[in-house]
Amino acid sequence: MTLNFLTGRIILNRIILFTTSLLCFSASAQSLSKTLEYAGETRSYKIYIPASYDSLQPVPLVMALHGLGDNAGNFQGIGFNQVADTANILVVYPNALPDPLLGSSGWNTGMHPLNNIDDVGFLNALLDTILEQYSIDTNRIYSTGFSLGGFMSYRIACELGDRLAAVASVSGSLPAPSAANCAHAGVMPTLHIHGTSDQTIPYTFGILYVVVTNLGADSTSHYWVNHNSCSSPAIHDSLPDTKNDGYTVEKYSYNSCSDSSEVVLFKVNGMAHTWPTSSNDISATKEIWNFFSRHHKVPADTTNTGLTEITPGFIITPNPASENVFIKSGFSEKIKVVLTDLTGKEIYRDESSNSSFNLNLIFLKEGIYLLMLTNEKTVVSKKLVVVR
Repeated sequence: MTLNFLTGRIILNRIILFTTSLLCFSASAQSLSKTLEYAGETRSYKIYIPASYDSLQPVPLVMALHGLGDNAGNFQGIGFNQVADTANILVVYPNALPDPLLGSSGWNTGMHPLNNIDDVGFLNALLDTILEQYSIDTNRIYSTGFSLGGFMSYRIACELGDRLAAVASVSGSLPAPSAANCAHAGVMPTLHIHGTSDQTIPYTFGILYVVVTNLGADSTSHYWVNHNSCSSPAIHDSLPDTKNDGYTVEKYSYNSCSDSSEVVLFKVNGMAHTWPTSSNDISATKEIWNFFSRHHKVPADTTNTGLTEITPGFIITPNPASENVFIKSGFSEKIKVVLTDLTGKEIYRDESSNSSFNLNLIFLKEGIYLLMLTNEKTVVSKKLVVVR
């Protein structure tokens, strides 16, 4: 059976306005095809350098990750080259290798065990290479992607988050393994755009062809709301319905977050698995760059809360889980156990005299939860993913 549920080839009639304009480079602008040797493979990528680029002036960098079955050349059609011409940024479009399960070029998002390609390492090495060759503002490096590329952008937000100022995804949710154990401790501004009629990566939580857990748009955004310590509820806006495209757009904005971060969700009612353009009520490329341009890396929040957040010694296994989990706290004294959902609603509270204990999950619905343990002086917290 061919698994095509993560197909990332953008519908051509959605991007034709962009692809035709790619021929209109300034005489000094460059779209270069390059390669990088990594882990015994020759990895390829494209990089766009606008005419305004000056090697004496550091500029922002946007990394754009294509979807399953797509490639860097085609993905240039989303319009970021045109943004680069006016905003003076560099844009890099890496190529993925074939996924052994999905059968087409696809990023290793960690969602299934048959793909052992080190794409996180490759993208990290690619950033190193670009920083060596060009003048980049290291406080303004961003990642975005479509479909599987969106999944991958979220993965590197967790694993390479110290290098990124913000991430954005169109039609690709947070990988469940990343949600269970996001290694990046700092805030991460995130923008998510998703259609409610998407049959490839559905808007809602669910299991895709048994092997992949799709957290969905709402759960993905709520994860980052919790991760960035944003205040709820969101500011909800219904955008003007100005285009005859059959879509309506709702915007959910979480602006009160740690370290001036934010989380934004565009819920596009009626949209399928596609990248919205200027012919729609919102242009994904325009919204993503507007979002990125507001953010740069900042130091971690130094507010003195009286609690020290640590994770060494805190173990939840298995995670994701369906029935029972084993929890090791790292504490030696009596602890309080608190379980909440990603909106902050308390689901469970108890006390334990043991540093290690089992927790039965039978009372929980499928979803993502936050498990917090405290001994009154120190708090530890991890995400717990429950699957059914």
